[in-house]
Amino acid sequence: MECLPAGVRAVTLRSRRAADRLVAGLPASIDGGRMRGAHRPATPRHMRNREGSVIADAMPSFSTRRAMRYSPRQMYDLVADVARYPEFLPLCEALAVRTRTPTPAGEVLTADMTVGYKQFHETFATRVTLQPAEPRIDVAYLDGPFSHLENRWRFLPVPGGGCEVDFFIDYAFKSLVLGVVVGAVFATAFRRFTEAFEDRARIVYGAPGEDLTVAPEHRARPE
Repeated sequence: MECLPAGVRAVTLRSRRAADRLVAGLPASIDGGRMRGAHRPATPRHMRNREGSVIADAMPSFSTRRAMRYSPRQMYDLVADVARYPEFLPLCEALAVRTRTPTPAGEVLTADMTVGYKQFHETFATRVTLQPAEPRIDVAYLDGPFSHLENRWRFLPVPGGGCEVDFFIDYAFKSLVLGVVVGAVFATAFRRFTEAFEDRARIVYGAPGEDLTVAPEHRARPE
């Protein structure tokens, strides 16, 4: 969007200041530390005001591949256990599984996920396709504050044990103002997802080097 009316420009300028305050107040668990492993942001698709300044990334996307010392199936099981996301995933406040439908390849879920930060709270619905034999997980957007959301997980075996977790997400907000206000917060949180699951693996399975064959249900859950 190359040109915005004066009224919208005024709103977006105030929204940019609000976004700066939100990002500045992010807890260390969301914005702290550099991610290990390769990551590649997609080609930016920016929104600009009349003066040519970038005010938002219209359709942000992010991909990363992270090496972990857990098996592909172990990491798959953690990502597939969507009901536990509020316990550890950045910005996730609640998640309700509405339906579960068995398929020849696995299972399809529909779920409502509530995300929030400070005064911002939104719920969106997704369809989650689980394929444990591959293993892979595909998330498709159904309804909520986005105009588009696509999320993919792949779990690739590596020689000598462990796996690489391949994560991709592409999304866009329906509202320009909402994208300006919380877009940076979402982008930072999404970049923390694979690290959050690795931290979760240490809690559920134990530190690398322990007996990683123990099933999650046989380990103590965090309080």
